[in-house]
Amino acid sequence: MKLKVLDCTLRDGGYYNNWKFSKSQILEYLDSIHQSNIDFIEIGFRFFNQNSDYGKLAFSDDNFIKTLGLKNKIKYSVMVNSIDLINDKNLILTKKIFKKKKYSKISVVRIAVNYNHIFDIVNHIKFLKSQGYKVIINLMQIHKITVSKLKNFLFFLKKNDIKTFYFADSFGSLKPKDVQKICINVKKFWKSDFGIHAHDNCGYALANTLEAFNNGATYLDSTIMGMGRGAGNTSTESLITELSNLGFKKYNTKPIYSLTDSFFKKLKQKYKWGSSIYYHLAAIKNIHPSYIQELLFDTRYQHDEIINIILNLSKIKKVYSYNSETITKLKQKVFKLQKTKLPKLWCAEKNILILGQGKSVEFDKKQILKIAKKNKCIILSLNINQYIPNKLIDFHIVSDVKRYSLDQHNYKDLKKIILPLNILEKFSYKKNKNLINYNLEIKKDTFKINENGCILPNELAIGYAIALCKYGGAKNLFFAGFDGYNDNDELNIKLKNYFKFLLTKTKFKFNFLGKSLFK
Repeated sequence: MKLKVLDCTLRDGGYYNNWKFSKSQILEYLDSIHQSNIDFIEIGFRFFNQNSDYGKLAFSDDNFIKTLGLKNKIKYSVMVNSIDLINDKNLILTKKIFKKKKYSKISVVRIAVNYNHIFDIVNHIKFLKSQGYKVIINLMQIHKITVSKLKNFLFFLKKNDIKTFYFADSFGSLKPKDVQKICINVKKFWKSDFGIHAHDNCGYALANTLEAFNNGATYLDSTIMGMGRGAGNTSTESLITELSNLGFKKYNTKPIYSLTDSFFKKLKQKYKWGSSIYYHLAAIKNIHPSYIQELLFDTRYQHDEIINIILNLSKIKKVYSYNSETITKLKQKVFKLQKTKLPKLWCAEKNILILGQGKSVEFDKKQILKIAKKNKCIILSLNINQYIPNKLIDFHIVSDVKRYSLDQHNYKDLKKIILPLNILEKFSYKKNKNLINYNLEIKKDTFKINENGCILPNELAIGYAIALCKYGGAKNLFFAGFDGYNDNDELNIKLKNYFKFLLTKTKFKFNFLGKSLFK
């Protein structure tokens, strides 16, 4: 029995980028794998549901594959999920998307199957074999399979003339000693080729793959830099390095090493797959890794919140299968946005000082603060003011919530922040107990306020701040730091007109302190 290394980067790695590898990325990858002498390439999935959000490698249809210039010296596979086959009871879609092998570059179809599903796809296996494809069965979640079930499963495969079998450590929860036991039991009931598909949730993917090889496995899965669902897989570069050291000189390591320094390096920086305490804990608790992957994509959550969600997941039955509703409910439970409502008449009959970002604040700081103290002003800062200490500012006003979401770490220690949460919820943000809500909607030539929020012509912070003051019942408004822009700048005209618009709508007296273009 000869050793076979199967690289499934384009398939398993696609869980991170929705299988949207660019054509140039695919070709660069293929060229390197061809040069490396790796035995198999798994081009991608062949999903039956044509989700438009997915890239071409989610479907891997023959027409697209033909454009890739695949070389004949290597074998190519696609993977199918057993649930797709089960849902296609009459083989209508199966027959449509799997033409005869002689018309395809694909020679192998791998079916990812849970134990109970295998008995429902007999007709699909027979059809695929009749079309000329080699069918390989990947048994998922091997850690849940008893010896008795394994025996029944393998007997079924032999009965249906399957020559190659894989077991998958889907949660990455196995250790080498567990893999050894599984291999021993496999060999009791199976005399043909078998392989391992390892995940790295607990950091054992490479060790488990090598342990399986030492115990008779002849098919070994891997991906470039371990790119794969959840924590990822055995890395191809590490695997062939170890195999080369063991005497398998056929594998050329240099093209793979170069590949790790190409676009894959940037992909890992972006998606951050790899083993971590979160995946490790999930593996121990028998939680599907997709839950963790989704949590880590959501930047709102801090370390303790992620841990809390994982521990709450462990108390729920059947989290070994992924359910989007389950994680959504838990997220809502653990992460409750502080929706402190801005009180009506919050500044009734008070004088307000609104601080802009103009440099005049720095030059006239003493005079500005003196006037503010004399008039007992509530001080509002449009965003963070670099000239006035935060301790002197009563409220920070944010209307550009996209900017806030990118810069929120600078706001975490501020006392009170008023912003429109109806807009913020569309962006990525972290919990902040100091957020006060006043909604904002944009409508041309409109100035309206109510207890829930305001309707304004644009998102400019000055308009939002003045609307807050109008809603709160302020007495007088003082402005500092509204220096304007360079001479002849069109923005000066726009802002002057906006101030005039706001003046007519609010009937406030506008008092500008220090230098200002808008006096």
